[in-house]
Amino acid sequence: MTIRQRVEVLARCGGVSVEEGSSDPVREVLERVRPPRQFPAKYKAEILAGYERAGRDGKGALLVREGL
Repeated sequence: MTIRQRVEVLARCGGVSVEEGSSDPVREVLERVRPPRQFPAKYKAEILAGYERAGRDGKGALLVREGL
């Protein structure tokens, strides 16, 4: 199986998209829909307590560290 055939199979399965009119397939990973993140109440309470204790720089660092 050639690379082009593999890309076309993946495109039919929804794994990649193929740009038409190109001799080489251009592969692009399609974005997957993620459900909304859910956090337990204990985790939320710990983050809020840490946020309240932190100074200005610490608040930003906390948010970045937790990916919020």
